[in-house]
Amino acid sequence: CERVLQHLDDPDSAVRELVRVTRRRGRVVLVDTDWESLVLDGLPDGLVDEAREAMLAKSGVHTRMGRTLRRRLVAAGLRDVEAHPVTIA
Repeated sequence: CERVLQHLDDPDSAVRELVRVTRRRGRVVLVDTDWESLVLDGLPDGLVDEAREAMLAKSGVHTRMGRTLRRRLVAAGLRDVEAHPVTIA
C-alpha cells in the first residue's frame, strides 16, 4: 500500500483489511509520507514557511502517517514488524 493511508478517513480499518486478506507467512508492506518532517533548503525563510504550510494543507488527512505505520501494523495483530525510514534528498 503506497501513499494511500494518509488520504483515508479510517486508515486503521484499511490496515486491518490488508492483514485479514494476507495469507499466512505473507507480507504487508506500507509506504507513506510524513509531511510534518518536510524540510526545504535554498529559499528565503518566509517563503519556506509558506511553502511548507501549503504542502501540509494539500498533503491529505493524516500529515504524520509515515511515522505511524509500524504502530498501526502492530495494533492490527502483526508480529515481527520492521520499519525502515527513508529520506529523500
